[in-house]
Amino acid sequence: MELSAPSSLTLKIASKKGIVLVNPSFTDTATIVLIDDNALDISEKYPDSLVIYGPGEFEASGIMIKGTRSEKDTMYVIDTGEGKVLHAISTSIQKLSDEDDYDVVVVRAVSPVEEASLSSLSSKLVVVYGDSENIPQTVKDNTVNKINLKKKDELNSNVVYLEKK
Repeated sequence: MELSAPSSLTLKIASKKGIVLVNPSFTDTATIVLIDDNALDISEKYPDSLVIYGPGEFEASGIMIKGTRSEKDTMYVIDTGEGKVLHAISTSIQKLSDEDDYDVVVVRAVSPVEEASLSSLSSKLVVVYGDSENIPQTVKDNTVNKINLKKKDELNSNVVYLEKK
């Protein structure tokens, strides 16, 4: 499974079972499209994809998605069979619990993120993407353009910035 950020708004998760796009800012091929709360309805751009807005349990091509809503934001657990990803936005990371069950916690920086809050996550790997102005320099010092979960041991830190390619 590979993670990349085709734009500062979009996360792409590619696995053998299919492609998951989170908040796509462009039209691309995807098995599943996840849209954050309060985003525009773009389902007409993805007629052959499962488009998910909000909480619930979903499955497409063997990829399992579970969306849960904390106070105002939906967090998604994405299980491709090759790894388990928790996707949250920066305003929700204080509410994360039991993140040990995930191979990677992905945080979209929609507001300034403190390194201490990222480092406190006990996940094996924390990936941050989004507006670079919201990401601490110490995290940006560990910038990558793509992450292969099979090769995550090659990363210099367990908290990395996923920069758009």
